[in-house]
Amino acid sequence: MADPRAQLLAGEAWEAAKAPVLNAPQLHEDPERLLEERAADLDAALRDAASRLDTDVQASVDAEGRLHASALGRHPGSPQA
Repeated sequence: MADPRAQLLAGEAWEAAKAPVLNAPQLHEDPERLLEERAADLDAALRDAASRLDTDVQASVDAEGRLHASALGRHPGSPQA
C-alpha cells in the first residue's frame, strides 16, 4: 500500500499552492483556530440537544466521548419493534 503522505507538497511547491488550497474550503492556516471553532460548534449543538431531552431522561458523556442515556420511551409515531 502506498503512503499517501509521499504525495504531499512541501517547500516552495506548498507555499505556492497553500493559499488556494486553504481558501477553497475556507480553512485557516492555524489548525488550532479551526479546532477551537469546531469544538465551539459541537458544544453548542450538544447543549441544544441536551436542552431538548425530557426532564426525566438522564444523559452523560463518558471519557471516550460516548453518550449514555437512560431508557427512552417509545415515540408515539415510531413503528413497533
